[in-house]
Amino acid sequence: MLKSAELRDRHQLSFWDSQLVACALLGGCTHLESEDMQDGLLIEGTLTIRNPFKP
Repeated sequence: MLKSAELRDRHQLSFWDSQLVACALLGGCTHLESEDMQDGLLIEGTLTIRNPFKP
């Protein structure tokens, strides 16, 4: 929850998106696919957001 709040403030993510990103970071993921977040967004230098529907 604390990590989520930090990410929400830093990257202006919604509550639910920040929860997903925090879980992905804490789980050691390097890529997260989401159609709702900014494609190519790099979070904490390790997690990249990708939109699976972007050509």
